[in-house]
Amino acid sequence: MLHSRGGIQPFRKFYLRRLLRIFPLYYLALFVVLAIVPYLAGKPAGVRGVLIYAAVCIGIAFAVAYLSWHLYEKQFLKLKSRFA
Repeated sequence: MLHSRGGIQPFRKFYLRRLLRIFPLYYLALFVVLAIVPYLAGKPAGVRGVLIYAAVCIGIAFAVAYLSWHLYEKQFLKLKSRFA
């Protein structure tokens, strides 16, 4: 943001770069959950199978979010006190 300080619309560049960094990860996660997991799990049979499949997908999503928080995001928040 400091590099584009004198330019036109510095916030636009700042947020556009963050968007381009986050979206590929988001779509990769969607691809894994919506394409890879169903392929590996097979087609669920009946309502019970669909509910179990949905519960497993939600569990995987929460597990990935939990690991992401504790292994990645939390470490950067510790640095906040040094720069604030």
